[in-house]
Amino acid sequence: TVYCKGSGAEVSQCELGQIVEAQLAQRRSGCPVFLYLAARGGMDGEEAVLLTREHGQRLFAQLWTAGRIGFEFIRLDALPEFAVRFPVSEEETDSWIFASLRYVGLDQVVPSLCPEVTSAPLITRKGLELVQRLALSDVESRFAAAVNGTESVQSVSKRVGISVEEGMSILFRFAALGIMDYRDWE
Repeated sequence: TVYCKGSGAEVSQCELGQIVEAQLAQRRSGCPVFLYLAARGGMDGEEAVLLTREHGQRLFAQLWTAGRIGFEFIRLDALPEFAVRFPVSEEETDSWIFASLRYVGLDQVVPSLCPEVTSAPLITRKGLELVQRLALSDVESRFAAAVNGTESVQSVSKRVGISVEEGMSILFRFAALGIMDYRDWE
């Protein structure tokens, strides 16, 4: 049911029996609720794909709040049967992961992974290449361009015209993917 949280408007168009059936099918086969409903005419297929992506990212975002963990993606030779009739995403894994980080609030992050106002962000070697491939928002792009390795996140945020909290959130997202690192000034 966590998967459907926040989707009341879309899912309410379906009968309750279909929703329960879809949740049970997800537990058994791994078929996302929205794709299951779309395959049975309970919702539009395009909408189901978008909702599956969004809610998958919301669930994945919870991993970022658990502290340092390791995970990996597995490339399948063939799509599961339930996914065959839906379009395959051309999105790179790093972009999908980065998008999941946008669902993480700083209040959810383990304190040891949360940057401080005085933290000085700097772009890593990996970050120089990766930041150019990701689909960044305008604010994220401006923040990345403003980072010089000597100014605090507070100073960078002020120059970019965003709140310090937003700057710290952006820095957290960049640091989680290894795009940026930061050092704390005492």
